[in-house]
Amino acid sequence: MENIGLILKKVRTSKGIKTKYVYEGILSRSMFYKFENGMSDISLNHFLAVTDRLNIAFNELEGLVDYHDGYKDNLALLMTLHYKGEIESLREYAKQMSDLYKKKGLIFYKHLCILSNLLICYVNNESFNKEEVQEIKEYLFKADIWMYYELSLFTNSLFIFDLDVIDILFKKVSNSLNTMVVNNTDIFMLVANILSLCFQKNDLNRIRKYIKILNKLSIKNDIMFSHFLKKFYTSLYGYAATGEERYETDLKLHLSYLESIDLKSMAESHRKLYELVKLNISEGSNSNLSE
Repeated sequence: MENIGLILKKVRTSKGIKTKYVYEGILSRSMFYKFENGMSDISLNHFLAVTDRLNIAFNELEGLVDYHDGYKDNLALLMTLHYKGEIESLREYAKQMSDLYKKKGLIFYKHLCILSNLLICYVNNESFNKEEVQEIKEYLFKADIWMYYELSLFTNSLFIFDLDVIDILFKKVSNSLNTMVVNNTDIFMLVANILSLCFQKNDLNRIRKYIKILNKLSIKNDIMFSHFLKKFYTSLYGYAATGEERYETDLKLHLSYLESIDLKSMAESHRKLYELVKLNISEGSNSNLSE
């Protein structure tokens, strides 16, 4: 959980609580020091015991997690560079994140560096670095409590996992929704990205499963991108299931929207999905999708 240890340290010092009182009988001194300084995670039971000692409710703690060190801004920049297809800028970005990790020791800088490297490999159709993949995978599986950080890391690293692993990790998302402070746009992005992979694999059962999840999500009227995602994947599902021209017309309209706002890489990836579904229709491999 990114920054939680650092936030708890601020809570402890602001209340004038001594370190020993918080960790004694729960963690070793060295382990607690690493946790407070953002260098390691602790188990769910230990985390809850520590928050009890600090006399802070979980929802109060959640409100303090604002990713003040710039995680959200850096992630937004990374994804903008990716969607615009700026490979050389991604390489420079990875170097910057690596340098910041060495300087500050915050794990999210390392994760952003890894994610940037993996995206470059993905775009260039190159093999992933197995150690980098394993680092992201282990972090997500070991995290007992998922918050915005874990959700966003999972959403933007889906392309490194197979669908069986994605199903397992999605259960972690579902189990953590009551404690996460996220908006539906974040969930929409995750489900849409999963659907993209399902269509690429022509996995009919999973397409049906995640389309149902997508259509159950509510959307605020002002969140246009969530509306786009819902309309695109609903149209793609309708086209895959029926082959009807009206769905194809809708898909072309949605793709033109992406191109008009200069998201070239995203437009290209969504166009490839449309073309793949069109190919599957011509080969008759989507015949059971509407059942």
